[in-house]
Amino acid sequence: MKIDFDPSHLAMVMQLWRDALDMKIPVHDNFKIHFLEERGSILKNYESAANAWSMALRGMKPSPEDDAELAALCARVQEFGDWAKEEQRKLLAMEVSESMQDRISELLSDPGTRDQVMRLIDQIRGKGKGSAE
Repeated sequence: MKIDFDPSHLAMVMQLWRDALDMKIPVHDNFKIHFLEERGSILKNYESAANAWSMALRGMKPSPEDDAELAALCARVQEFGDWAKEEQRKLLAMEVSESMQDRISELLSDPGTRDQVMRLIDQIRGKGKGSAE
């Protein structure tokens, strides 16, 4: 089977997807809201797309003069997939951090818990050594 393939199209799609999600290009306000609300699932889909593209590209056998171009495209697809994974990791880290802050705020809103935490902090600082207050 012989297939004509335009690698610049795939490179353009990856750049467009990335720029749109990062709001580096003008997009309608409804899309901005969607991109913010659905960033995690969109990034997961980007990662899946990169994996699928990588699998398809590995099955291609270029002519010798196009070997370097295919290798460069494979590297760009890998970089796109790595970016999607890293952005998912950052998003998860932000969610965990916010969740911990919410939980700490909730705990400290209870006067008894707040007093216990303050006593523990005092003990750690050395102010309350030996006291059980």
